[in-house]
Amino acid sequence: MPPVQEKKKPPGWINAASGGCSAMVSRTCVSPLERLRMQMITDAKAYGGSNSAVLKTIYKNEGITGFWRGNGINMFRIFPQNAMAFFAKPFAEKNIKPIIPNKSAASITASAVGGMACITFVYPLDIVRGRVTTTPGVYKGMVDGLMQIGRAEGLAGLYKGCSHANIWAIPYYIAMFQTYEILKGFSQSQGIEVGPGLGLVFGMCAGVSSTSCAFPFESVRRKLQVQGVGGRPVLYKGIFSGLAGCIKTNGVMSVYEGCFANCIKMAPAQAITFSCIEIFKPLMLTLAGYD
Repeated sequence: MPPVQEKKKPPGWINAASGGCSAMVSRTCVSPLERLRMQMITDAKAYGGSNSAVLKTIYKNEGITGFWRGNGINMFRIFPQNAMAFFAKPFAEKNIKPIIPNKSAASITASAVGGMACITFVYPLDIVRGRVTTTPGVYKGMVDGLMQIGRAEGLAGLYKGCSHANIWAIPYYIAMFQTYEILKGFSQSQGIEVGPGLGLVFGMCAGVSSTSCAFPFESVRRKLQVQGVGGRPVLYKGIFSGLAGCIKTNGVMSVYEGCFANCIKMAPAQAITFSCIEIFKPLMLTLAGYD
């Protein structure tokens, strides 16, 4: 009887490429919701906390293209960010297993590691994207933004708040990956293979879960990124002082301003991302000869 040949494992670039491409598709689709989310996080008071007021103001001042402001920069950020996340998570999980034999604990730890790796990798682009999106006219574009921040604030300016972003990334990516994997694992245990359709549903659940878990940190870190820009006051020194300050001044719900807009955006964004992954990954595996 001939020996059973081990199934060839796909290379890490398949996970990276499918994750990056899927994210680009999803973020372009939901760019208007991303613009709404960013404005509600950074300037909710200026619009009376009204989503409709934000949308009307953007359309009045900038036209329909205003809803895609910053999307080009976001593509430069979102491809490497998600490529790194979907590469780093399985890579970390594989290398963590000898140290953490428990499968669930290893997966949770790897999710956190993958999230921190991808956020740190693209953080300067995230800084510029946040400022260009919420404060039109401050920078001419991504390169101009990077150069201006670098000249005015130094290298530290390009990583201003990176530790805060990593604090946010831990609950966000744990919730995102674990929600999707639990739902996918349950489905497969029932003999149901997960394709683009179920990927859409499970991805939507992952988007709501991750956003809800990490939103207070997201809210404060965005405020930290844009304070002092475009005439905004400098109010906070760090993420925890920011959380305390927001809650003390405006109540607990102030750190959830924009959360509804964020869920509306992230639910379809992650739904499209994971649905596309269930399309792109098998396709790339086939093209690369790993089917």
